[in-house]
Amino acid sequence: MSAPAGPKPRPTMGRLARRVGAVVVLSLLVFVAMVWMALDVLTSAMIASGFGVVVIVGGAASDLVDVVLDAIASTVFLVLGAIAALVAFVFDLFSF
Repeated sequence: MSAPAGPKPRPTMGRLARRVGAVVVLSLLVFVAMVWMALDVLTSAMIASGFGVVVIVGGAASDLVDVVLDAIASTVFLVLGAIAALVAFVFDLFSF
């Protein structure tokens, strides 16, 4: 009788790319929100980049932040996929 196989290692490159993509989108949202709240562009860029760095480092240091970031990445890419499908439907509807 053979021993049960352990858990398979998850691919790290795909998860890293998803995580970085989600953090970039979230950092852009933070940047736009800061500019919209009447901060100047340089201060907003510094805050947004600091937010991105803290989230990436927090994801590497804590499993909880990693799980939450994966859930946010799934949601962000789900919304972007839905927007892309809607735009494709509109272009298909009007034969562009």
